[in-house]
Amino acid sequence: MFPVDPDVPSITITDVTQTSVTVSWSVEPTNTVNATSVHYRATHTDSWNYTSVTGTLHTLTSLTPGTEYQFYVKITSYGKSASSQNTTATTGKIVACFGLLLEAVRKVTTIISRVAQKSNLLITGIIAITLSTHNQHS
Repeated sequence: MFPVDPDVPSITITDVTQTSVTVSWSVEPTNTVNATSVHYRATHTDSWNYTSVTGTLHTLTSLTPGTEYQFYVKITSYGKSASSQNTTATTGKIVACFGLLLEAVRKVTTIISRVAQKSNLLITGIIAITLSTHNQHS
């Protein structure tokens, strides 16, 4: 087989979380892929990170929450390479989760406060009835 330029991979970003992104890509089945790497960087930086992978799907982890990243996939076939277009995605913000957590804590606190008020009223009523009964029998 003679080396030919590999087809440019088509890249897709899915499953974006606060600290991870799943990158998948497709290549023509006629390509013999000898090496694949996923390249990524925060858009505000100049240097690219990369990881060598196998297959056509890879999840990048330990990303910074609330940060826009650029991604591309590079495949190599018999010493010739092709890279996908850059694609961007922004990881989720943790602040949103803290906001939801804070709202849940507020609701639980309100419920506990109402239960405590009703419990105090019940205890006060029981004490009043007990004292009243005790005074009547004295």
